[in-house]
Amino acid sequence: MELYLLRHAIATKRDVGGYQDDAERPLTRRGERRMRRIARGLLSLGFRCDAVLTSPYLRSRQTADILVDALNDGPEPLTLDALAPGGSHQELVAQISRLHGPDESLVLVGHQPDLGQLASVLCTGGLSLDLNLRKGGVCRLAVSELSYGRCATLEWLLAPSQLIQLAGGKDSRAGERW
Repeated sequence: MELYLLRHAIATKRDVGGYQDDAERPLTRRGERRMRRIARGLLSLGFRCDAVLTSPYLRSRQTADILVDALNDGPEPLTLDALAPGGSHQELVAQISRLHGPDESLVLVGHQPDLGQLASVLCTGGLSLDLNLRKGGVCRLAVSELSYGRCATLEWLLAPSQLIQLAGGKDSRAGERW
C-alpha cells in the first residue's frame, strides 16, 4: 500500500473573516492557486491514487477537490472524521484497513500535527519522528501491511515549494532555493 499524507493548503487565518468555527475556514485564493501547482508537481512524479480520504474540515475538503480535479478522472473524496484535528489514529488505521486493500494507493488529506504524528507511528511505532508537513506538503509512505504501529517506510517528504518547482513554476516564497 502507498499512503500519501497531504496537509491542507493555505487557509484563511482564524482571526480573519469572522470564522467562529475552525472547521469552516476555507482556503485562501493563494492557497487554491498553490494547491493546483502542487497537484501538477505530484503528477510530474507519476502520482496516481485509488482513493482520496479527507478530513471533514472545509480547507481539507477543498484541498482534496483540487487534487482530484488535477487527476481528471480522480476518485471522489471520502470524508473521514478520524482525519479531523485530534482524530483517533487507531480508528483511522482501522477504517482504512476495512475499506482498502494492500495494493491500493491512498491520499490522506488532513492537518498538522496529526499527519506528522500518524507518519511517526506508522514508521517508528511511536511519536519519536518529528515530521512537520508544511501547508500543501506531502509525504509518501510505503506500507507492507497496514496496522497501528511500525508498518511503513518513509519514501519521501516534499515541501510545497519543491512540488511547485517540479510543476515547472517558481514559488515566490522560496525563490530559487528548496
